[in-house]
Amino acid sequence: HAAAELGGIDYHWDAPTVRSVEEQKNCIDRAVAEGAQAILIAAVSQTELTENLRNATTAGVKIVYVDSAATEPALATLMTDNEQAGRVAGATMRQALEKAGISSGTIGIAAMNQHSQNTILRIKGFRAAFQNTPYTVAPPIYMQSDWQDVKDNVRVRPNYVGFFGANEQMTRAVSEEIAASGTKQIIVGFDTSDYTLSMIQEGVIYATMQQKPPHILMTNYAMMEY
Repeated sequence: HAAAELGGIDYHWDAPTVRSVEEQKNCIDRAVAEGAQAILIAAVSQTELTENLRNATTAGVKIVYVDSAATEPALATLMTDNEQAGRVAGATMRQALEKAGISSGTIGIAAMNQHSQNTILRIKGFRAAFQNTPYTVAPPIYMQSDWQDVKDNVRVRPNYVGFFGANEQMTRAVSEEIAASGTKQIIVGFDTSDYTLSMIQEGVIYATMQQKPPHILMTNYAMMEY
C-alpha cells in the first residue's frame, strides 16, 4: 500500500513457505541476485542470517528490519517493544484467569521458533508477568515443520489453564485446536488478523496484542479485547 502511494517503487513479495532459516537465506540471496536496492525483512533468526545479510549490504542493498531484527546492522528497524508487550499479554492472561476463578495452573506458550528476536522477547516478558505467582509457565511449544505440530501439542494438554500465542500464526493454531476440541482454556494472542478478531468475538480468544509502531524503534503496543 505504501509503495503504491509513494509511486516509482517496484515492489516484490518473497517469503518462505515455512518459517525456515534456509528458505529465508534463499530469499535474501534471490533479492540480491535480482538487483534489489532494499530488503524489508522480519528475520527468523538473530544470528543465522549474518553472512547472507552482510553479502547484501556489501552489494549496496539497504536492509530494513520489520518486527524482528538480526545482528547485522541495518538502515532502520521498525518494531514493537516486544518484551513489554509480552508483559502486558501476561498481565492480561492473569486478569482473565482470576476473573474465571482459576487461581493456579499451567500455562502453555506456542511459538514459531527459538531464534527470532521478537519471539524471545515476547516470551521473556510473558514469563516475567507470572513470577512469584501460583501459576506455572511451561516451556514453549515450538512449531517444528507445520501448524499441526502445535495443534498436536495443544491437544494432549487439556489440563493447561491457558495458552499464549506468540504471533498471529501460533495464535491461530492454538485457537483452531481449542475451538475444535471444545475445551475452554483462556487464550491470549499476538497480532490482529481477521481470523483472530473473529475468534475474539466468538469468545474463543480472550485478547490479542495489536502492534502499532508509528516510528523507528518505537516501543508502542496495545491490547485489543472484545
